[in-house]
Amino acid sequence: APVSFRTVLALFAFVSVIVTVLFLIQGWFFNNGVVEMFRVPVTPWSGDASAELPLLWHAIGFTGIVLFASRFWVQWWFAEKHQKSFLGGPFWWISLIGDLLSLAYFTQIKDPVNFIGPALGLIPYIRNIILIRKEQRKERTT
Repeated sequence: APVSFRTVLALFAFVSVIVTVLFLIQGWFFNNGVVEMFRVPVTPWSGDASAELPLLWHAIGFTGIVLFASRFWVQWWFAEKHQKSFLGGPFWWISLIGDLLSLAYFTQIKDPVNFIGPALGLIPYIRNIILIRKEQRKERTT
Protein backbone atom coordinates (compact mmCIF):
# COMPACT_ATOMS: atom_id res chain seq x y z
CA ALA A 1 0.00 0.00 0.00
CA PRO A 2 1.27 3.50 -0.79
CA VAL A 3 2.57 5.65 2.03
CA SER A 4 0.31 8.65 2.58
CA PHE A 5 1.45 12.24 2.18
CA ARG A 6 0.69 12.77 5.87
CA THR A 7 3.08 9.92 6.77
CA VAL A 8 5.80 11.42 4.57
CA LEU A 9 5.36 14.81 6.28
CA ALA A 10 5.39 13.21 9.74
CA LEU A 11 8.61 11.36 8.95
CA PHE A 12 10.13 14.54 7.54
CA ALA A 13 9.24 16.44 10.74
CA PHE A 14 10.63 13.61 12.89
CA VAL A 15 13.93 13.53 10.98
CA SER A 16 14.16 17.34 11.16
CA VAL A 17 13.82 17.23 14.96
CA ILE A 18 16.41 14.45 15.27
CA VAL A 19 18.91 16.33 13.08
CA THR A 20 18.38 19.54 15.10
CA VAL A 21 18.90 17.71 18.39
CA LEU A 22 22.08 16.07 17.06
CA PHE A 23 23.33 19.47 15.88
CA LEU A 24 22.72 20.98 19.33
CA ILE A 25 24.43 18.04 21.05
CA GLN A 26 27.53 18.24 18.88
CA GLY A 27 27.73 22.00 19.44
CA TRP A 28 27.45 21.51 23.18
CA PHE A 29 30.04 18.73 23.46
CA PHE A 30 32.57 19.78 20.82
CA ASN A 31 32.40 23.57 21.10
CA ASN A 32 32.76 24.07 24.86
CA GLY A 33 29.03 24.30 25.43
CA VAL A 34 28.54 27.05 22.86
CA VAL A 35 26.01 26.32 20.14
CA GLU A 36 26.36 28.65 17.17
CA MET A 37 23.45 28.31 14.78
CA PHE A 38 24.62 30.91 12.25
CA ARG A 39 28.40 30.86 12.32
CA VAL A 40 29.99 31.58 8.97
CA PRO A 41 32.62 28.98 8.04
CA VAL A 42 36.14 30.34 8.41
CA THR A 43 38.35 29.84 5.38
CA PRO A 44 42.08 30.57 5.15
CA TRP A 45 41.48 33.39 2.65
CA SER A 46 38.66 35.11 4.57
CA GLY A 47 41.02 36.42 7.22
CA ASP A 48 38.25 37.31 9.68
CA ALA A 49 36.89 34.56 11.88
CA SER A 50 34.22 36.86 13.29
CA ALA A 51 32.70 37.90 9.97
CA GLU A 52 29.08 38.86 10.47
CA LEU A 53 26.48 38.08 7.88
CA PRO A 54 22.97 39.54 7.85
CA LEU A 55 20.22 37.15 8.99
CA LEU A 56 18.63 37.41 5.52
CA TRP A 57 21.60 35.55 4.00
CA HIS A 58 21.31 32.80 6.58
CA ALA A 59 17.58 32.56 5.78
CA ILE A 60 18.39 32.29 2.05
CA GLY A 61 20.98 29.58 2.72
CA PHE A 62 18.67 27.68 5.07
CA THR A 63 15.78 27.84 2.57
CA GLY A 64 18.05 26.70 -0.24
CA ILE A 65 19.35 23.70 1.67
CA VAL A 66 15.86 22.71 2.88
CA LEU A 67 14.45 22.91 -0.66
CA PHE A 68 17.46 21.09 -2.04
CA ALA A 69 17.05 18.25 0.46
CA SER A 70 13.24 18.17 0.32
CA ARG A 71 13.26 17.20 -3.35
CA PHE A 72 14.03 13.63 -2.31
CA TRP A 73 11.01 13.63 -0.02
CA VAL A 74 8.88 14.91 -2.92
CA GLN A 75 10.31 12.21 -5.18
CA TRP A 76 9.55 9.55 -2.58
CA TRP A 77 5.97 10.78 -2.20
CA PHE A 78 5.46 10.66 -6.00
CA ALA A 79 6.99 7.17 -6.14
CA GLU A 80 4.60 5.96 -3.44
CA LYS A 81 1.64 7.68 -5.06
CA HIS A 82 2.31 6.12 -8.48
CA GLN A 83 3.92 2.93 -7.16
CA LYS A 84 6.93 3.46 -9.45
CA SER A 85 10.04 5.58 -9.44
CA PHE A 86 9.10 8.99 -10.73
CA LEU A 87 11.14 12.17 -11.13
CA GLY A 88 8.68 14.71 -12.46
CA GLY A 89 8.67 18.46 -12.84
CA PRO A 90 8.29 19.31 -9.12
CA PHE A 91 11.48 17.38 -8.28
CA TRP A 92 13.54 19.25 -10.88
CA TRP A 93 12.04 22.68 -10.08
CA ILE A 94 12.64 22.23 -6.34
CA SER A 95 16.17 21.08 -7.17
CA LEU A 96 16.84 24.13 -9.34
CA ILE A 97 15.40 26.70 -6.92
CA GLY A 98 17.08 25.15 -3.88
CA ASP A 99 20.32 24.93 -5.85
CA LEU A 100 20.23 28.61 -6.89
CA LEU A 101 19.46 29.78 -3.34
CA SER A 102 22.27 27.61 -1.99
CA LEU A 103 24.69 28.97 -4.59
CA ALA A 104 23.75 32.55 -3.67
CA TYR A 105 24.35 31.81 0.00
CA PHE A 106 27.66 29.99 -0.48
CA THR A 107 28.85 32.78 -2.77
CA GLN A 108 27.92 35.39 -0.17
CA ILE A 109 29.84 33.62 2.61
CA LYS A 110 32.73 32.79 0.23
CA ASP A 111 32.50 29.05 0.86
CA PRO A 112 33.78 27.25 -2.27
CA VAL A 113 33.62 23.78 -0.72
CA ASN A 114 29.84 23.88 -0.31
CA PHE A 115 29.46 25.86 -3.56
CA ILE A 116 30.82 23.00 -5.69
CA GLY A 117 27.99 20.49 -5.03
CA PRO A 118 25.10 22.72 -6.11
CA ALA A 119 27.14 24.19 -8.98
CA LEU A 120 27.66 20.75 -10.50
CA GLY A 121 23.93 20.02 -10.40
CA LEU A 122 22.71 22.99 -12.44
CA ILE A 123 23.02 21.45 -15.90
CA PRO A 124 21.07 18.21 -15.18
CA TYR A 125 18.29 20.17 -13.45
CA ILE A 126 17.90 22.64 -16.30
CA ARG A 127 18.13 19.91 -18.94
CA ASN A 128 15.45 17.79 -17.26
CA ILE A 129 13.14 20.82 -17.04
CA ILE A 130 13.72 21.46 -20.77
CA LEU A 131 12.94 17.80 -21.59
CA ILE A 132 9.74 17.88 -19.52
CA ARG A 133 8.60 21.10 -21.21
CA LYS A 134 9.42 19.64 -24.63
CA GLU A 135 7.32 16.56 -23.83
CA GLN A 136 4.44 18.74 -22.59
CA ARG A 137 4.49 20.79 -25.81
CA LYS A 138 4.53 17.60 -27.88
CA GLU A 139 1.52 16.23 -25.95
CA ARG A 140 -0.42 19.48 -26.48
CA THR A 141 0.10 19.40 -30.24
CA THR A 142 -0.98 15.78 -30.68
